Parts: sequence; C-alpha cells; structure tokens
Amino acid sequence: MSEVYEVVGPLAVIKSSDGKLHYYYSGSQVPDGYPEPELERLAGLGLIAAVDVPTPPADDAPKRPANSASKAAWVAYAVELGMDPDEAAELNRDQLAERFPVEA
Repeated sequence: MSEVYEVVGPLAVIKSSDGKLHYYYSGSQVPDGYPEPELERLAGLGLIAAVDVPTPPADDAPKRPANSASKAAWVAYAVELGMDPDEAAELNRDQLAERFPVEA
C-alpha cells in the first residue's frame, strides 16, 4: 500500500514550491510534489489526511497460450496456474483450453 493525502475539509489551498496556490475540494487526492511542511500544516489543520491506497498487483500472471499452441505449451501453462502435472498431461490440448477460457 502507498500513502497519499486526501482532502477531508471542504477546501484545501496548497502552496507549491514555486509559490502558486492550488485549490483542491473535499474528496480530492492531493498530487505528489508539494513541500512536506505545507502538507503537514494542512494535516494539522484537519484539511487533509493521509490515506492508504492499495498498490495494484503486478501483472505477473502467465500468458495464456493461443488455442493452436502445442500441447506442451498448454500443459506448462496449466501447471503454472496450479493444476497437477499428471492431470494436465492426461488432457489433450483442446480440453486444457476449455479448462482455462479467455478472461474478458
């Protein structure tokens, strides 16, 4: 999880390091890049609060083989997704493809 600031008051006026004022309304996430003392000041006033934002999962799922891929490719894919190797070896390519349909 990563931490960001969210506006919890009706309005937070944030001064950037170049002196410009930026306006954020209730429920808005505060973009990165503002000076930490400015964020701490606004948090102390109850205008913004640190919130945890879930980190999206890494996309390290194995790539689904093409329907026309070899049986060996399908067996390797099925085993990578947790299927028993012996069970995967007993099925033919089309049966393996049916077990692991394309996700929408």
